[in-house]
Amino acid sequence: MSVITLTSLCGSPGVSTAALALALKWPRQAVVIEADTSRCSSILPGYFEGSTPASKSLINLALSSAQASLFDANNLWAQFLPLEELAEGEEPTKWVLPGLLDPRSAPSLDRLWPAIARAAQQLGDTGMDVFIDLGRYVPRDPRFALLENADQILFFLRPTLGDAFTFAARKKEMIEELTESGRADLPELVTVEHPSSPHSSKEVASSLGYKLAKELPWDPALAAMYSEGRTPVLRGKLEKKPYPRAIEDLVSHLRSNLVDRGQSVTEEEFEEASA
Repeated sequence: MSVITLTSLCGSPGVSTAALALALKWPRQAVVIEADTSRCSSILPGYFEGSTPASKSLINLALSSAQASLFDANNLWAQFLPLEELAEGEEPTKWVLPGLLDPRSAPSLDRLWPAIARAAQQLGDTGMDVFIDLGRYVPRDPRFALLENADQILFFLRPTLGDAFTFAARKKEMIEELTESGRADLPELVTVEHPSSPHSSKEVASSLGYKLAKELPWDPALAAMYSEGRTPVLRGKLEKKPYPRAIEDLVSHLRSNLVDRGQSVTEEEFEEASA
């Protein structure tokens, strides 16, 4: 199936929130790998509201791998937590591998990123789609294996001059890295609406020379469902609200890309999973 990597060259505006939202909306089995090494896990205290013990995480993955003779998808599986609330007897279809408990431990994972990337591809071969949340990324990052093994890459930014300037400054080196791995044609932009910016997302994407996959709306209350585990007070149906609607559009866009690229994903498979 597919590995979809989400990241940002200029901070991480909404990357983790979107990764969770996409996985939960995805019509098939999906897992989020929280691979942001710039901070502590945002999912454990955020989406899970601190109610889940930190017994499964990237650092626990590193510790267990040190004692294992073989590293494969089973090592990842052992660290998964279900994302959904399930009825008795119901099997989960959405999972997460939580990130770091302390960003100071990030260097201990440097040697593991290539193995994690290969294991993520193995998960894809079993019929599961993988969303990798890289958070902030800089060229020559030790996590590059998670980009060069991706089937789709999404760069997040705000449609502001500051973000566009930072992105442009790092773009050349990033293109060189992706060209070496044959992934230069994969990145697309996702913008997170900035209420005070006078520039449109289309203008910013055009100036940077990338296709705009989707603009996500400025919708703090709905985004907090994923970032902080909040249950919003709504008038009307949730799926009609701007942020969930935009996520559904982005799911459709990614699905279309994967079908067009022949990433072992067929229209019929998606339709069956959505039924």
